[in-house]
Amino acid sequence: MIGHYVGSTVTVALARGDSDGTAQRVRGLLGHYDPSRAPSTTIRGHYGNDSAEKAAAEGRFIRNLVHASDNHVDAAADFMIWFGEPYRHILHQEAHAR
Repeated sequence: MIGHYVGSTVTVALARGDSDGTAQRVRGLLGHYDPSRAPSTTIRGHYGNDSAEKAAAEGRFIRNLVHASDNHVDAAADFMIWFGEPYRHILHQEAHAR
């Protein structure tokens, strides 16, 4: 995974919500994982400029703007896939207002 993003700017923002429906609300804001299928009122639909079809034809991952996980266990597993052990400590930091 890292090979696809080396030299690219990557921003990591972690958020967690424990109320019922949090995952569904976040997914509603993000839109479909394929930006070409996401409504223009969603983050992926508005800012995305790729498609699953184009990515498959070029033998690569979809250039996706954002990723979401349904729960903290899946989020930790996904984070480790993307960033690995050297960055595990980020998962346990407290949020700080800017």
